[in-house]
Amino acid sequence: MANDLRPRTPANPKWRENPDALDWYNSRPQIIKDLIDKYPPEYYYEIEGHPYYYIIVSYSEDGTLTVYTDGIFPPITSREVFGVSPNNLKKVEPLNNERKE
Repeated sequence: MANDLRPRTPANPKWRENPDALDWYNSRPQIIKDLIDKYPPEYYYEIEGHPYYYIIVSYSEDGTLTVYTDGIFPPITSREVFGVSPNNLKKVEPLNNERKE
């Protein structure tokens, strides 16, 4: 049985088609819009040296992100980590929405 390394589902890829979401996006400061455009919330991400997938939970005006992951082995449990530099993230696009093994 394969280990499921994906956390909860990322944002719906069609979120920009939602008028409320688009209004929210347009009302954000430019730094937040730039982060969202470069690191969209609808993808999973990896951090080098960590065997987990992460999703972006929030974007901060200081240019950092809050990410979420599920742990698969105790004592690592699901958690949110704030202050993550986006430069540490690598976008992951699972083929056919398959889970990483």
